[in-house]
Amino acid sequence: MNKARLTTALLAGVLLAGTTVLAHPPAGKGPAGFKQASRPPAARMHLMRMAWVLDLSPEQKEQMRQLLQEQREQFRQLRQQQRETRLAIRSLEKNGSVDAKALNSLLDQAASLYRQQLEMRIHAHEALQAILTEEQREQWQQWRQEHPRRRHG
Repeated sequence: MNKARLTTALLAGVLLAGTTVLAHPPAGKGPAGFKQASRPPAARMHLMRMAWVLDLSPEQKEQMRQLLQEQREQFRQLRQQQRETRLAIRSLEKNGSVDAKALNSLLDQAASLYRQQLEMRIHAHEALQAILTEEQREQWQQWRQEHPRRRHG
């Protein structure tokens, strides 16, 4: 009798554990081991929220989509250049004696890339604002004040 209960309990435990594993794939993994994004990209969420709050016309949505698509590649290239510059700085640090002239040159390059990134963000924001009507800009500003962004990190 005890053996039957023990066997039943073990079988139930194994089945429960198996269903738990199947119901909850490993973190960051989707079906069949494909990597799954934890959340949609911020730009897409921003546009979706903007379209919902401001009731954007189909033309405005399309203009914004095209604008972001054009800028996405520019940002990607800039981030790649920033990554390469950081790696070059790290490799200088690892060599032991740091060449001050080379380090200063890389730091200047990093500062320039950061400045370009900020300028691109400002221009992107201005371009998005230009697509909106004056009323929509005011409505968006009011909504943003009522719903401040929460930073996750």
